[in-house]
Amino acid sequence: MKRCGLFILSAVLAIVFSCQTQEGKDQYCKSSDGVKICYTEYGQGEELIVLIHGWSCDKSYWSKQVDYFKQEYHVVTIDLGGHGKSGLNRDNWTMSAYGDDINSVLKKMDFQKAYLAGHSMGSDVILEAANKWGENNIELFLVDRFNDTPMPWIGESFDNFLQPFKDDFVTASSQWIKQVMFVPESDPELIEWIAKDMSQADPKVALSAMENLFSNDYTPIINQLKQRHIPMTLINSDYQPLKIDNLQKVGFEVVTMSDCGHFVMMEQPETFNNILKGMIEKYDESDLIVE
Repeated sequence: MKRCGLFILSAVLAIVFSCQTQEGKDQYCKSSDGVKICYTEYGQGEELIVLIHGWSCDKSYWSKQVDYFKQEYHVVTIDLGGHGKSGLNRDNWTMSAYGDDINSVLKKMDFQKAYLAGHSMGSDVILEAANKWGENNIELFLVDRFNDTPMPWIGESFDNFLQPFKDDFVTASSQWIKQVMFVPESDPELIEWIAKDMSQADPKVALSAMENLFSNDYTPIINQLKQRHIPMTLINSDYQPLKIDNLQKVGFEVVTMSDCGHFVMMEQPETFNNILKGMIEKYDESDLIVE
């Protein structure tokens, strides 16, 4: 009996130790097309928060959210294909393929409900992932993405916008990030770090992703998610004009932040974390209502 008891105790401790040693360590799975996807887990529980970075970024951009949320939730950060430590063996970097990247990680998780937060391009990606996910146990938080009814941007004006990135990606991307993504109150050191980091992205990945990002029409997907009663919340900075009425008509709940630029979760992490947590708790409470 003693030997059996010791064996069981050892097995339990091994499982606990294994879970603890995985926290904060890079793990890998394969997306639907075989691209290696890097992700990291923190915390535990039946409620899962999945944090998705934007264009030419990586999962480290959510560092100020991880410590806050892992105390109560199972948190996962993901490097989309072609970003961070994930694989590069993909020819066309579409939002649909990025959605598959997320779902490949979700399939490895055991959860009751998942809250997907996507920053910038990551917002488009979580829309794609949710549209393909077979269950309604997910809720979406789009972080500083749409300012008005989502519409594709194609034609000569977009071609003119894209050409400088094709000619000199590092210079064009750095200048664009500094000029349009921040406000006077933004931290100069943060501006420089983000501009330098994003401009070092693989141009092939970045250009393909940018073209796919702006050419997509998300109206059909948003309508389908609305019909499935998937909650969709926009957490946007007000540094650019917002057509809130139009966004609400589409199906978004809109929450705004002030005195910060595009990277709201990095510029004002405390405010952002409180907003996200408050919205999650709001949805939790609505699930308890019995009609």
